[in-house]
Amino acid sequence: MALEHELGEAGFDLFNHWSSHGQKYQQADTLATWKSFKSTGSNGGTISIATLFKMARDNGYRGKKSSHQYQPSPAPAIPAETEAEATQKRQAAQGKAKVFWAKGTPVTAHPYAKKKGLKPDKLRVSGDALLIPMYNTHGKLSSEQIIQPDGKKKFLKGCAVAGCYFPIGKPIGDTLIIAEGWATGMSIHLATGHAVAVALSSGNLGNVARIMRQKHPNFEIMLAPDNDKTRHAIDKAEAAAREHGCYVVYPRFPEGGHGDFDDLRQQAGPAEVKRQITEECYQPVTEENPELDSALPDFPLDALGPVLAEAGRAIANVVQAPAHLAGQSVLAAAALATQAHANVVIDGRTHPLSLFCLTVGESGERKSTCDYWALKSAREWERQQQKEARGANEVYRNDLDTWKRDRQQALKKGGGGL
Repeated sequence: MALEHELGEAGFDLFNHWSSHGQKYQQADTLATWKSFKSTGSNGGTISIATLFKMARDNGYRGKKSSHQYQPSPAPAIPAETEAEATQKRQAAQGKAKVFWAKGTPVTAHPYAKKKGLKPDKLRVSGDALLIPMYNTHGKLSSEQIIQPDGKKKFLKGCAVAGCYFPIGKPIGDTLIIAEGWATGMSIHLATGHAVAVALSSGNLGNVARIMRQKHPNFEIMLAPDNDKTRHAIDKAEAAAREHGCYVVYPRFPEGGHGDFDDLRQQAGPAEVKRQITEECYQPVTEENPELDSALPDFPLDALGPVLAEAGRAIANVVQAPAHLAGQSVLAAAALATQAHANVVIDGRTHPLSLFCLTVGESGERKSTCDYWALKSAREWERQQQKEARGANEVYRNDLDTWKRDRQQALKKGGGGL
């Protein structure tokens, strides 16, 4: 009965084999006996394989301990994906994203955007769903976030998301903000005018921060995570900020409330969003290494002279960076500013006042931030020069067009020229 309960009809072979050792064994009788079995005992309880073992133990049975230890079969080796296969898979995913996007329809209104009070610029719809395009570091469409009218979100299955983002606006100066969601990014852009890269998930903030830092090494980059009850997104943003030299700013609500910058815009207005973005940003403190710090000698900032030393101390204090990082940045900026105006004579040979500086440090030690402040004036001068050059180039182009037009008219009057 126990075999029949445990194995069903498949247990007959085992029962038949065991019965065949009896002196009065008849296969027909054994089959009839098997068919007569019921898995319920006289007291109505189920007779299972556990019942059989209990009866055996009650009658003195003790299983023999085996010295053999079970060794699971090794898992079959999975062949490593070749570079060609990875490229093919990536291209197939991008192709899927392009097809899905191409089938969408440009949209001017959507229930989700209407609820947020935002315009769905540069977005599309597929059926009732709003599509947010996601681009990789090369500007190629890689995936889409799909948002239903009720706000439920998902990503296009099988397509790359890590490191991809939705861009909003163009940089003003050298500031860039990375936000979690589309509505949050739009609210920040409308309030501040700054360019926003929308990561579309808290887990993607670090990936997008890495890419933005590579693209814009001298930018002031802020991460704007949602302020949720668990601080999950804020923790991820702070970790990414430490690693890539960024700032963090998250929305503050009255009485300890929670939400994102879109919630703040709807509750307190764009001006409050702009104020918090401007005034509440901070740079997370990097964990210190006492053993390493004690092994390093103090950087001789005073050796840079009163002007550069004071600038180095100010940067180190504001950025909360080691003195040697700030001093290196100030020294490099000074060399850049003076190299076109003077030379130095060493051992009778003349050298330009230029330096090649290499700063070695852990990720998140604020190397880029120190360089940003030390070279801020130089970058502003470069932008001014570029602006003036664009103006001069425009004047030149206009003058050239005028000259060409006058020349053509003169050639016509003169019979074709020389």
